[in-house]
Amino acid sequence: MTIYNFNLLVGYVSTGVDYGQAYRAQMLRGICDQKFVFLEVPQHRELEYYNRIGIREEEILVLPFWFVNAQNIYPSLPFDKVKEKVLSDDSEYEFIEEEGKKRFCRADQGKSIIFYLTEQGYVYLVEYYFQNTLIRKDHYSDRLLFTEYLKPIISKLNAFVKTFQIDYYNEEGVVGLQEFRTKEGSIYAFPDLAGLTSLELLEYFVRLNRFSDDDVLLLDRINPHFPVLMKYKGNARMVFFMHSKLTFADYSDSHHWKGVNYEYTDLVRNAGRFDAILTSTQEQADEVREWFLKEYRRRVKTYAIPVGGMRDLTGPTDSRKKHGLVSVSRLDHRKRIDLLIKAVAKARENIPDLTLDIFGEGPEKKRYEDLIVEYGARDYICLKGYVRNFNGYAMYEGYISASLWETFGLTLLEAMSGGLALIGLDVPYGNRCMIHDGQNGFIVPFKDGQPDEVTVKGLADAIIKLFKNDDLSRFSLCSYQEAVKYSPQDIRKKWVQMLKETGAGNIDHITG
Repeated sequence: MTIYNFNLLVGYVSTGVDYGQAYRAQMLRGICDQKFVFLEVPQHRELEYYNRIGIREEEILVLPFWFVNAQNIYPSLPFDKVKEKVLSDDSEYEFIEEEGKKRFCRADQGKSIIFYLTEQGYVYLVEYYFQNTLIRKDHYSDRLLFTEYLKPIISKLNAFVKTFQIDYYNEEGVVGLQEFRTKEGSIYAFPDLAGLTSLELLEYFVRLNRFSDDDVLLLDRINPHFPVLMKYKGNARMVFFMHSKLTFADYSDSHHWKGVNYEYTDLVRNAGRFDAILTSTQEQADEVREWFLKEYRRRVKTYAIPVGGMRDLTGPTDSRKKHGLVSVSRLDHRKRIDLLIKAVAKARENIPDLTLDIFGEGPEKKRYEDLIVEYGARDYICLKGYVRNFNGYAMYEGYISASLWETFGLTLLEAMSGGLALIGLDVPYGNRCMIHDGQNGFIVPFKDGQPDEVTVKGLADAIIKLFKNDDLSRFSLCSYQEAVKYSPQDIRKKWVQMLKETGAGNIDHITG
């Protein structure tokens, strides 16, 4: 039995969906095999990211690599070995060493070759420049994996280079697949088969791979994969995991006539073809099931399986930062970090040593920096940037969020695991699930469309109440107790139950 996760977001900023997939991979190991299927080729930095968050090399299936039987996709060739093949005679080149790079240049010809190395000293990329223009990029794993050919594009506004052809090499070092980039999209050609679009390449893969009756196709987004998978899935089960809201009352994030989230219009049209719809909370599972019954008179099978699980309970190595708040999120409009900045500034009138550290990156960063300056808050509100695998929750006394909705809220769970008191708005779904008002924090009343000043006052009042009137040690203990409810063992049991009830695979021997 194999679960095939179909993934699209190559080249995009990382999201909670990626982390959710990594948690899921951890939960399902030992239950079944799993593959994360990519139509596009992830670059080295993206592969490093997937590896860092916990998706293993053998679990990644990149379609072009699969067709040339590339088993290893991570770099493992030392510099000397690659250089010997690429540039055996460097006597006429000037050598320049930089951090993570080794550059060989011939100024008289405008020619240079740059080797890019991992921290371990393995080559993952070699770039070739002619007349100071990038013309070729060789990508390496345990061998030359693929080559990109580039051409200059000159417009009235700027000049740049663009990939127009990619050659993928088989184990013998011979081109086994070619990709040609056109305005309409990629065209793939095999030595004996030419002219396949990206979706036709997927169709070819599915027909060759042949999903078995035990397999599960798991989609985190409705995307171009969907029609091909529906046509050729055979008796494999198809499951959808929702990472966002189904509907929006104000229609701001939808284009469907019923206010359906634009991500899920195809899910709504084809809901009857899925064996299960998964959500992270019971509140959303009930809401989705009731919506389909009301709007379409269709019964859908929904399961609530938390997207993430508790890893470890952590405590402070020293005393917690007194009156210290932390927030970890992407800096975009939905997270409403501006409300946090204003609320903390307001609450500090009553709590002079109140501080807020915000971890994360995003498109709103500059606006938030300016807002901090505007409120004269640089001494106590700090944008800390993105920190890889942040685990410093236990340094603080409280976690605060002004997000307008969270389908789960991995950072809420991580904060609970660090014993923090929680403050968040009364919005779907994770806040209501994890913040127990007056026990491990405070839920701040919120209604769609209410003035920002009302929300800011509510958050500020909750901060003051938390630090002035309540027993933080009691809140901390409650958070620890709540975090334990999201143990990997319990989540694993939910996955096993769902797989058994949808008839996927032979897993009767697995208890979770």
